[in-house]
Amino acid sequence: MGKDRFPGALLRAPGTIFLFDETEDLYLLLLPYIFNTLNLIHYKNHMNILSKNPKMTASIGGYLAKEILGSSRKNAFVIALHGDLGSGKTTFTKGFMKGLSIRERVQSPTFVLMKRFLIPQKKKSQFLRAIHIDCYRLKNQRSAEKIGIKDDCKNSENIILIEWAERIQKLIPKDHLSISFDHVSKNERKITIQKNI
Repeated sequence: MGKDRFPGALLRAPGTIFLFDETEDLYLLLLPYIFNTLNLIHYKNHMNILSKNPKMTASIGGYLAKEILGSSRKNAFVIALHGDLGSGKTTFTKGFMKGLSIRERVQSPTFVLMKRFLIPQKKKSQFLRAIHIDCYRLKNQRSAEKIGIKDDCKNSENIILIEWAERIQKLIPKDHLSISFDHVSKNERKITIQKNI
């Protein structure tokens, strides 16, 4: 990916992409190319993406969801989301669910802990359910075990997004995708995506 060919993206180091163009439309057009080129689901290193605003953060989630729908797994596809309050985890998740063609309203399930969604089968995919878990108010890992997280993680028909995943780290499978959100400015976020094996 050359800077002269794609002026809105610069590959600074292996696995690191910063999108700096001020034109939002160009940014959104580049996302599918970036995900397809790096084959993110099988990528061995980490990737950093600079999101300019919440809309872009949601778009990143949406494109990642579409990539995952086309993949296959022996167990659930688990995504651990990390970041401070207001860093973009729920915004990303809303975009992710939209990318799965889920029409239901998506909110942080802080008070209900877990929310399940059926994934519309527009294209053939092994994934039938998306599960959104928020561990912010969990007192301990036993609380998570009671709602069946271990079994959900073994079910290959599930895509699971876990906010505040560090609170149940021992329950998360070793083979998962880790996404961290860091404040850069009021609207900008650095999103780090890393595959764990």
